[in-house]
Amino acid sequence: MTQREVLPELVSQDEITLKEAAPLFANYIDPQGERWRNYEADAACLGQDPELFMIYGKGEHGTDAKAFCRTCPVARICLAAAYDPGVDRHAVRGNMTGGERKRLLQSFVMKHNAVVARRRQTEESTAA
Repeated sequence: MTQREVLPELVSQDEITLKEAAPLFANYIDPQGERWRNYEADAACLGQDPELFMIYGKGEHGTDAKAFCRTCPVARICLAAAYDPGVDRHAVRGNMTGGERKRLLQSFVMKHNAVVARRRQTEESTAA
């Protein structure tokens, strides 16, 4: 998933903050709630050293870890799970580093809030 794939669909009728957005975005990516089942059993990274997926310093891109993600049948579910509370933000999940996931979430929030603002403007101008 890239920032371009984030559609400005409403997950709330009100503007949302970055903190509020994480669980809403997880549900947006994974509307069926598949991240709550044992999806890891189908993951391409199953059996790999978890350290391979950790990003500790700036400039690390997780290229080796992402090689597994690119062929993974559950990468989208893994990405959704990465936005759930308690998930290590330094790990590559769903083919994205923590920084990439944060930027994707920020893009989602900005687009969502822009749609909410446009709707409000339209409603106000129609009511006037």
